[in-house]
Amino acid sequence: MIEFTLNGGPARAAGDPTTPLIGVLRDELRLTGTKLGCDDGRCGACVVLVNGRVARACQTPVDRVRGAAVLTIEGLGSPARPHALQRAFVETGAVQCGFCIPGMIVAAKALLDANPRPSRGQMVKALGANYCRCAGFSSIFEAVDRAAATLRGEAVSLPLVPLDDCWDEMAKATGKALYGADLRRDGMLHLKVVRSPHAHARIVDVDATEALAIPGVEAVLTAKDVPVNHHGRVIQDEAVLAGDRVRMIGDPVAAVVAVSEALAIQAAARVRVSYEVLPAVLSPRAALEPGAPRLHAGGNVLARQAIRRGDAEAGLARADAAVDGTFVTPFNEHAYLEPEAALAYVDAAGRVVIETGSSHPHLHRLEVARALGLPEDRVRIVSVVLGGHFGGRTDVAMQCILGLAAWRVRRPVRCVYTREESFASTTKRHAFEIRGRLGADREGRITGLRLQMLADGGAYASAGNFIITRAAISGSGPYAIGDVWLGGEAVYTNNTLAGAMRGFGAPQSTFALESLMDELATRLAIHPIELRLRNALKPGAVLATGFPVGEGTAVVETLEAIRPHYDEAARRARESRASGDLRRGVGVASMWFGIGTTTGEKPSHADMELLPTGRVVVLAGAPDAGQGSDYVLRRVAAQVLNVPLSQVDLVRGDTDRARDTGSCTGSRVTFYVGNAVRLASGALRRAIIEAAALEMEAPADILEIRDGHVVAREAPGRRIALGDLARRVEARGARLREGGTFDPETCPLDPATGLGRPYATYASATQMAEVEVNVRTGVVRVRRVVAAHDVGKVLNPVAARGQVEGAVVMGIGFALTEEFVPGVTRGFAQYRIPTTHDVPEVRAIFIERSDPKGPFGAKGLGECALIPTAPAIVNALADATGVRITRLPATRERVLRALAGERQAST
Repeated sequence: MIEFTLNGGPARAAGDPTTPLIGVLRDELRLTGTKLGCDDGRCGACVVLVNGRVARACQTPVDRVRGAAVLTIEGLGSPARPHALQRAFVETGAVQCGFCIPGMIVAAKALLDANPRPSRGQMVKALGANYCRCAGFSSIFEAVDRAAATLRGEAVSLPLVPLDDCWDEMAKATGKALYGADLRRDGMLHLKVVRSPHAHARIVDVDATEALAIPGVEAVLTAKDVPVNHHGRVIQDEAVLAGDRVRMIGDPVAAVVAVSEALAIQAAARVRVSYEVLPAVLSPRAALEPGAPRLHAGGNVLARQAIRRGDAEAGLARADAAVDGTFVTPFNEHAYLEPEAALAYVDAAGRVVIETGSSHPHLHRLEVARALGLPEDRVRIVSVVLGGHFGGRTDVAMQCILGLAAWRVRRPVRCVYTREESFASTTKRHAFEIRGRLGADREGRITGLRLQMLADGGAYASAGNFIITRAAISGSGPYAIGDVWLGGEAVYTNNTLAGAMRGFGAPQSTFALESLMDELATRLAIHPIELRLRNALKPGAVLATGFPVGEGTAVVETLEAIRPHYDEAARRARESRASGDLRRGVGVASMWFGIGTTTGEKPSHADMELLPTGRVVVLAGAPDAGQGSDYVLRRVAAQVLNVPLSQVDLVRGDTDRARDTGSCTGSRVTFYVGNAVRLASGALRRAIIEAAALEMEAPADILEIRDGHVVAREAPGRRIALGDLARRVEARGARLREGGTFDPETCPLDPATGLGRPYATYASATQMAEVEVNVRTGVVRVRRVVAAHDVGKVLNPVAARGQVEGAVVMGIGFALTEEFVPGVTRGFAQYRIPTTHDVPEVRAIFIERSDPKGPFGAKGLGECALIPTAPAIVNALADATGVRITRLPATRERVLRALAGERQAST
């Protein structure tokens, strides 16, 4: 028996003394605030304090804390009595998905205990081994500063969003929020998936005899156990469990269900799978070769799309200056800190219930029901807190397998992916090759643009049918171009399947276009912002898809907001160019993004109800992945109903309780779901007034909602409390509940011409990056980013800033460090995401031009903020060194090769 002090009280652990402390905390003592995010101690989500010093609980044997004092996030504070750090993290917006936050806060406590007034450099060092994929660290530094001041007894400014309105964020900051791996039920079993080690092979045999012989193994499931063995987001081309062929490393072949996770892992290793290895197709070019292995029945081309307006070739021919290039972007991993996890069981009504982190619960319900051969109403999906998303939790991961297991064994079953499993088996950002040519007259008016794109869709479709469409629409940028050709193909390969990731095709095509824009500016000797201004879209201009730009467009304003910052940075760069190995440069890039999903928007539904308690509840299907949309939906409802925000509750992500509002992807929740909530709130407001008119025997047109009552305007003494009204209506056998549906006019692109209206509104942005390049080592450091975003009206200022800061840092990774190589990249040891050491100063500027179609003028932001970052950085690198990087990421090795090539060319 190992005894130690835990959060100020006695604790003991029995069993193997080499068991990692995190296993004791989570599984024996049921303290789930300490998270497991990486398996190898790199991410910092598991940080606790042992005798006041930082320790990684996943790497610390429990025997090492014998007699020691251990502090976890639960011991620091509670939602009712938070520690200053927990409070500050919430107030500054540092809490987004929240999965990394307990470890980050505990590490920050160790810093403040040792140093009550830390500098920024000391924060960077102290938190440098704690990963965060959402927030971008700027708000985290601000939170540590704020908490330090509070602990020193100094006054701090009021937060932009009151603490009482941040109930979800406080649960995350105190370790109370439950993610998929935190869920458990009595009698719960554990599931592990047996996966293919081959990129392409025929399955000869699956022998589960040895696994089934192990005591405690309840079942081994294979393809023959799946009622309907196919699923997929758009095309059902994926097997729930592969039966005849595997098409990528990580394909699921069998699933083991056992009484413990350790036993499930042991048994999975005893499932013997015989394969006949087949030739693998590992690049889109190879997939298009005559005689290439046919990966799916329809061939290797997943999708083709082209947008044609005018005559691109003629426009390019009449240009006074033209530039061209081939641009390559890699697969990217979402790298959210929470590995996929879910719990499934069969409820008392005989329905399959799956509690999981899902960005689109209704889609997951459809997928699971189809695989199990059940009606949709026999499956319920409940979305729990998501530990990051970025598009990666829209596709089904293990949910169909898990639902099958629970249905077969009739006991709760949980599955938690390892980090390696998450990397190997889930969707990635599509790798692209883009050949582009851009021309303009001598005044800088663009005469023609052509982007020919080839996307690697990996082994299965996911949303890849529409990747070229999104890339093409964003590929002409926020510019009025009369003669364009934008298009290409998405192709099946035996690489890891690709799907939606922040920006979905737009980052790739924007990288190509904005690199060409800067090259063209140099060729014409025109200021790069001036070139963009001369071609910027304005309200009423016609897009390449044939429809006019809306009144909410503010491209010009984003460019004008950036120009003074760019010019000042350019001056600094010129003054520092003669300083040894270091070269400074400045770059700019703009972007254009359609708000919504490219897979085809369906109507978004929301419901509102006035409860007998007097509280109002919003019922919506779209979860909040940390982007702050819960707050936005509640604020929209409160504003329409004229009730305090604190009086509005939210139920979301439960297919039993809320209708389908679509996914939380495409930066669509504020615009689409927010509008559905606005309409539902308006309907509820009218219903409340009509019911009150009946109860008060007063005309409806003299009544209004105010101060928790329905009040007669001219006689405020005549009033009825909202709760009282709801109770009276309920006594009559009715409810004050109304719905709203938002379905703006859109139409898909014509396959032949590319004309259409795929999105109801668009967002634009311009970013400036200031970089420092060491020409001896090839290391690129981003020193400053200024981001001007056209977002409509900002409804959640703290979250909006956090979205920009986090997206910029993710964009830095896209530009400089991140590359997923199938079969090679297994975890964070090979996949380097930015840390505190890589974070520049980030300034967000919001151009609040009201969008007439949005709820209170708002539209979207989350994906948009990443798109221009990488090209701005690469343009700054070119400005600093004179070399153009056309293949991302711009690693030190690629920079050095480019510099060496430039030196050779000049000799």
